[in-house]
Amino acid sequence: MFGEDNRTQCRDEIRCWLETTGVFVEQKKILAKWGASQKDTAIDEICWGAEEQRLEGSATPETRVFLATSEKTNNEYQSTVRLWDMDEDRSISSYPISGKVRGLYSILADEGHKLLLSNDLGDLRLLESKGSTYKLLTSLNCGKINRMRLDNGKKKEGKIECATGGVENDLTLHDVERSVKLWTAKNVAHDKLDMRVPVNITEICYLQDRTPNLIATGTASGHMRLYDTNAQRKPILDKEISKFQMTRMIGTKDGNSIFCADTRGGLTQWDLRNHKMIGSCKGITGSIRSIDIHPTLPVLIACGLDRHVRTFSTKTHFMEQKLYVKFQLNCVLFTREPRIRYKKMMREAENRAEDEKEGFAQKKKDDEDETADPLDGIPTIGDDAEETEEKVPQNKRTKQVKEESEEEESEEEESEEEESEEEEGEENDEEPARKTRKVEKLTNVEKILRLKKQMKHTHKKR
Repeated sequence: MFGEDNRTQCRDEIRCWLETTGVFVEQKKILAKWGASQKDTAIDEICWGAEEQRLEGSATPETRVFLATSEKTNNEYQSTVRLWDMDEDRSISSYPISGKVRGLYSILADEGHKLLLSNDLGDLRLLESKGSTYKLLTSLNCGKINRMRLDNGKKKEGKIECATGGVENDLTLHDVERSVKLWTAKNVAHDKLDMRVPVNITEICYLQDRTPNLIATGTASGHMRLYDTNAQRKPILDKEISKFQMTRMIGTKDGNSIFCADTRGGLTQWDLRNHKMIGSCKGITGSIRSIDIHPTLPVLIACGLDRHVRTFSTKTHFMEQKLYVKFQLNCVLFTREPRIRYKKMMREAENRAEDEKEGFAQKKKDDEDETADPLDGIPTIGDDAEETEEKVPQNKRTKQVKEESEEEESEEEESEEEESEEEEGEENDEEPARKTRKVEKLTNVEKILRLKKQMKHTHKKR
């Protein structure tokens, strides 16, 4: 899996390549790194080397990968395609091209390999490798290209045919070796306002497992279109599956469904027979830049700008693994083998694991030393007889201390009782004084009432 900062990562059981670093997804460990991290350089496309295709079905791991990196200089992008050997950790060959690479495939030849690539400026090139250099065989101008995909079905027959599409550049099939256009699609009918629908293809997907001539495309307006090249030039299906731009599409092994990803983290599976949604993979928050299905296991992997790598089950759509990798990602690529060993990565992983174990053991010992009693383990001086003699006076002292403490407690209790009695006596002395005060208050009230009555009588007489 490869991304914005030239780093690569792989996983055990189900492995993928991410940027230029090796990582176990289950154990979340970095195994190895290739190349140098550069802020202004991005990896746009990746593919396994053609030498790896000879080893298909064997237990030999993939060790060579093609990387298409781009760098912006003077408001223009310049790309370089490199063949990287991961065992030797070096670049074997390189080929410069202007613009951003929009498609990259390595094709096995009788001697060496051929390289098919295209850029966003419309150049479609077929190269032949000669050691560390490349010879240009054919070059086509295909208009503005957003995506180029190779027809794997024709590749097995020994032919090199591909499909291209982009802005105002509808789906087109090419025979690269003969430099001939084989088929061109027609735009859909006008909309409800009788306005022309703009053409902007962002993704192309071959579906040979179901129908050899069936091709799916995704558009910037969120539409999925299916084309049958033997039936007609217009799409046989035009369905809006998202409100956002489509970024990636990939068909399942049985050819009856397709996974579609967009720029808002939507990843859905659609049935091509009844044109209905089967399910959706949830949990992705950023734009999805690449997805891939494992060749032997029912697992789908997705990566994007949210800096996470996620694996989903193609049957239940539940998220199985999630890994934060610190970089914005552009591409993901699964290995063919379910379990692969890399010498360099395994050596580094083993050394790292041993260092971690040693560090953990040392830290544990240090913690035990800090928590231990400093007086533990100090031997006592003297024989057993002397120890018993020393214990006897200690017992006597403890008895004396207990007796003293009991006497002090009894004295405290007596003093508390005396204080309580004194307080009670003071309260008893205060009670008659309170009664006399109440009597005085009553007499004063009576006097006031009598004066009021006398006043009333005098007032009546008058």
